[in-house]
Amino acid sequence: AGAFHDDFLDRPNIIPLSLIWSEALEQISKASGVADSLKQEQDSIIDRIATNPNLWTKKYLNSLKTFKQEVYDLDRKDPNYLERGIVVGEQVTLDRSDTTRQSILYRLQSRIEGLIQKAQANPVNHNRTLQAQRSVNNDGDSIEDAEIVNIKSES
Repeated sequence: AGAFHDDFLDRPNIIPLSLIWSEALEQISKASGVADSLKQEQDSIIDRIATNPNLWTKKYLNSLKTFKQEVYDLDRKDPNYLERGIVVGEQVTLDRSDTTRQSILYRLQSRIEGLIQKAQANPVNHNRTLQAQRSVNNDGDSIEDAEIVNIKSES
């Protein structure tokens, strides 16, 4: 199921999504607000990982690895089998050494790991930049754009 915020009714809305990836993408493209909501959720998770890299190694990376293996192991009769290469790439062989680099999950993982490396190389400036972009702090209080607060990493 996919969830998004219904601006008109000002409440969360949950829509059932097909388990067939191509059908689910079509449903998302037709449902107003779903794609934007999913993008916002992705960006929110990536921001949390960038400020707390331990989330990546302790929570998300293992789930990603498990999902990639499940996709690699899809049976040829599975309706999602044909989309497998787009999602995870093909396993490296002598004939295909760079196909995996083009996959959606490879690009996502590379993006996240790049942000983590950047944050670890310069944690003070990265944390300050992230806080300055937010209009509300963790306590729900408004902050001015010029206010810069250091964020403590969660362990």
